[in-house]
Amino acid sequence: MKKVLKVLSAAMLSAIVAVSATAVASAAGLNAAEEKVMTELKGGVTLSNGKTVSLPQARINEAENYLLNDVDLTDDQANAIITQIDAAKDYVAQSGAKSLAEIDKDKLMGYAQAASDNANLGVKVSLSGGKVVVSVPSDKTPGSSSGPSSSNDPIKTTGFDVPSVAAVAGVGILMVSAAGIYLAKASKKESVDA
Repeated sequence: MKKVLKVLSAAMLSAIVAVSATAVASAAGLNAAEEKVMTELKGGVTLSNGKTVSLPQARINEAENYLLNDVDLTDDQANAIITQIDAAKDYVAQSGAKSLAEIDKDKLMGYAQAASDNANLGVKVSLSGGKVVVSVPSDKTPGSSSGPSSSNDPIKTTGFDVPSVAAVAGVGILMVSAAGIYLAKASKKESVDA
């Protein structure tokens, strides 16, 4: 019986280590400069009516994936980008607009393009048919010759891989259940033998 408990403990410890490794691997990636940029992007701006607006989560995910996979920003690049983010936020806040519909979208795209240009990223940002289009040169995207991406493109999710964590947890539950059945049968057998 003690041997079963030792095996069960070792299996559970292995499962915990596997889940921990998954969490650590998914958290790695952004350097300090990139974290500063993401913090600025996630921050909202208050309109003249007191309503706070921010970028859609899909755009935040696109930016984070670009930073995770395609570039390694320096502090100077991050500062150049943050300067343009702050300028865009100031423009929106000082515009007197009560909704985003009242904001000049071309002016906002200008701030986004200036951020890319000042940080020497080579990304092109524009409006096409009312949609934001972001073009990443193929040399900035390793292993890809992708063209423009628009807000209708699928977004790659970042963070935990929930199905993998669930699978590891499921295996752990099955192991505990199997050990419980084994222990119940073993204790019945001991009581019959006694």
